[in-house]
Amino acid sequence: MKRYVYINDDESSHDLYCDNRISNRKYTLLNFLPKNLWEQFSRLMNQYFLLIACLQLWSLITPVNPASTWGPLIFIFFVSATKEAWDDYNRYISDKKANEKEVWVVRQGIRKLVRAQNIQVGNIVWIQENDEVPCDLVLLGTSDPQGVCYIETAALDGETDLKTRVISPACMGIDYELLHKIKGVIECPGPDRDIRRFDANLRLFPPFLDNDLCPLTIKNTILQSCYLRNTEWACGVAIYTGNETKLGMSRGIPKPKLTAVDAIIDKLTGAIFVFQIVVVIVLGIAGNVWKDTEARRVSLDLVKSLYAKFIDWDYKMIDRETGTPSHATNTAISEDLGQVEYILTDKTGTLTENKMIFRRCCINGVFYGSESGDALKDVELVDAVSSGSADVVLFLTVMAICNTVIPMKSKTGDILYKAQSQDEDALVRAAAQLHLVFFNKNANILEIKFNASTIQYEVLETLEFTSDRKKMSVVVKDCRNGRIHLFSKGADEAILPNACSGQKTRVFIEAVEQYTQLGLRTLCLACRELNEDEYQEWSFLFKEASSTLVDREWRIAEVCQRLEHDLEILGVTAIEDHLQDGVPETIETLRKAGINFWMLTGDKQNTATQIALSCNFISPEPKGQLLSIDGKTEDEVSRSLERVLLTMRITTSEPKDVAFVVDGWALEIALKYYRNAFTELAILTRTAICCRVTPSQKAQELSVCSIVEDDLILLIIVSMERKK
Repeated sequence: MKRYVYINDDESSHDLYCDNRISNRKYTLLNFLPKNLWEQFSRLMNQYFLLIACLQLWSLITPVNPASTWGPLIFIFFVSATKEAWDDYNRYISDKKANEKEVWVVRQGIRKLVRAQNIQVGNIVWIQENDEVPCDLVLLGTSDPQGVCYIETAALDGETDLKTRVISPACMGIDYELLHKIKGVIECPGPDRDIRRFDANLRLFPPFLDNDLCPLTIKNTILQSCYLRNTEWACGVAIYTGNETKLGMSRGIPKPKLTAVDAIIDKLTGAIFVFQIVVVIVLGIAGNVWKDTEARRVSLDLVKSLYAKFIDWDYKMIDRETGTPSHATNTAISEDLGQVEYILTDKTGTLTENKMIFRRCCINGVFYGSESGDALKDVELVDAVSSGSADVVLFLTVMAICNTVIPMKSKTGDILYKAQSQDEDALVRAAAQLHLVFFNKNANILEIKFNASTIQYEVLETLEFTSDRKKMSVVVKDCRNGRIHLFSKGADEAILPNACSGQKTRVFIEAVEQYTQLGLRTLCLACRELNEDEYQEWSFLFKEASSTLVDREWRIAEVCQRLEHDLEILGVTAIEDHLQDGVPETIETLRKAGINFWMLTGDKQNTATQIALSCNFISPEPKGQLLSIDGKTEDEVSRSLERVLLTMRITTSEPKDVAFVVDGWALEIALKYYRNAFTELAILTRTAICCRVTPSQKAQELSVCSIVEDDLILLIIVSMERKK
């Protein structure tokens, strides 16, 4: 269902959409007692105790005083209800603080301070640096002349890298004094929980823009609970408020947490009840075994709260860089930390430091950095740059500008780079160290400096990276001669198959294999020159695809593929990402404790395998054995899966450390057609490596592991705020 948001119109959206009041509370004063009792009696154990207590009201069949049963039972419920009330009160305090926070909002053409809960859809909201975003906004302006701002999305997706957001082209150039007077309409979809997608269109009313339609994407938004960083101010129009924000739609209604211990107690209670029925029928007497568990149940609720406090009080569990201590946000499931059986972990930023260093490269078949291990110190490469080698300069140019990096000057005059990706940051810095410096970006004009001369490129289009495309491209015009170029970088399987006919790619394939054997991250760089007519025809299709509200992502990918072909492969880069301190020792200790590990990564198989060996996930031969599941068709994957499964069944009784590795393509087929066999394999193995997987496949992996055993406990370490 579409939504039309009228910008800066105080009347049109006031009654159509909800206000910005957020509520994470589970109870109200009126429904607390019945709702809490319903939740407590939804547990089999409490139903059992209630049945016993009711039976003891019948004096003919019980020799004990009913007060001796009802008293402890009421006390048990009182303790549980008190704990739930305290947790809900803390949620209320948190909501109240967020709702009553004052923010700047434009009302009747004037900026006013209002409470966050009073923000309405269509209001223009202003936020300052380090402020939390109060609702979902479409950016209209920022303090940066290029319309860029930086946000921290850790509360949304757990990622600590700053992300770049930019105002739409329609709002470029609007003066600061006029931002609060903007009028227009945004056509967007109804509220949803997808934080990575926003397909909408913006139309500003005269005099700002004469009804031109401008497409909007997630890059033009800042979502609720994000923080504005490294940007003095930003303003935007509220499109989703309150519980209709993307975070609010994902939040849902708090549900009772049931730990593994609680589940076991429920099962044991059910077994006890069945046993008692059998005893009654066979022996004719009533069992009264509940007394043995009465004190234990009260202790569990009290101890759960104490567990959570011990976590808060542990001075060793602290982020030493920021001074942030640990905090248990839920008191109901803390004992599950002692029940962990499986750890699912990402690689980049979790096992590794996420501090990328440019190490080696292959340019037009020539390998640099192989001897010293550092291409930036390779004399051959330095000489090639100094002599102005055309191949090397073009390679460095693609490294420098095929990205979304923003250069900024510090107070001392040094150039600082703001990048969403650490890989892009490493490539731009490496190019700068080789004297090709990306030093300025003004709107769509990029400026690079090489050997004392300044070169300008105009960015015509940016074809953004997606996990499905596995590459990104920019279409630029060389301001010196007017030629249009397509610069691309991405995974080898996304770039090399699109090489122009006649170009030999074997040397680049060998470079990729060599670098991945060393555990380095690889990217292939390519380019293509476009003629004016071809670009104009393609640009029309691209803008049309970018403006559609139905299947926009799929249509954009299809149009991009029309341009990203017949590429001239320039070379391969290799980037190193160091392991974090103590990772191998920690993993070895956890494995000795019987915990199983799964590593889910988007890297190539060789890179993932080398990292797994370095982290002590798997043991080298002959102590360990790594089995591979591969294939491009159902039959190939089926045969490979059966072979690995047979080997795993045989070796389960041996002391040998056996693990398996599967790539994204084979994993997709296995999860779709051979889920039962893959689940059996997941039970048998202690270590698994899933490489070349997309975020959606990682989510499917979680669903597979969650059904491995009924009482399986998972600890997921994917993009946590501190990853050590």
